[in-house]
Amino acid sequence: MRAINLALKDLLQIFRDWRAALFLIFMPIAFTLLFGFAFGGFSGIDEGDPRLPVVVLNNDLGEYGLILIQMLEDSSVIRLEPSDEDDLQSRKSSVKNGESAATVIIPPGFSDGIQSGQIKPLRLIYNPVDRAGRTAQGEIEAAAMRLKNSVETARLSETQYQEILGFVSDDERDEYYGWALDKTLEKWEKPPVVLIRTSTGEFIEAAEESENAFAQ
Repeated sequence: MRAINLALKDLLQIFRDWRAALFLIFMPIAFTLLFGFAFGGFSGIDEGDPRLPVVVLNNDLGEYGLILIQMLEDSSVIRLEPSDEDDLQSRKSSVKNGESAATVIIPPGFSDGIQSGQIKPLRLIYNPVDRAGRTAQGEIEAAAMRLKNSVETARLSETQYQEILGFVSDDERDEYYGWALDKTLEKWEKPPVVLIRTSTGEFIEAAEESENAFAQ
């Protein structure tokens, strides 16, 4: 009984001071909303499709830019979103406002660079301190690396075939290379061994833009 009386006395003193009462009532609500906005997730996620929205600006006129886009479309982590605005500032604002997790820009001559071995880097706009941005970055860079390795593997297979059997024409060479590239990309999609990597920590450099795995 004495404990109840003391509690009622304390409550009475609190409510006599309206500023203290407001602090006790509304500050927990304010902190809940604050942390909800800070850690509640990515606002651009569609309930029907939980993958992260990413915009691709393709300035390349060759086949490898299209192949990379197809690889990103097949991703289980990100989904490609159409965009009517292709200027850099609009894409930065979209990432900053949470409308998209990232924007990847395929530069002109991307396919020619892969063909000649002088790869031009992709440009990636994302928020490096945001979990959604880092996840999208990793998926885009992984796709770019798979494409790079697949092209190198197909070229190596083409060279070995030429040394062993030889091609009777350039058309036969091109046909073989296309077949080897398709098979290599298919194997990347369904690897015989799956590795699961765990990490205890990471270092993220705070930068608004980052180059991807094609950067030299």
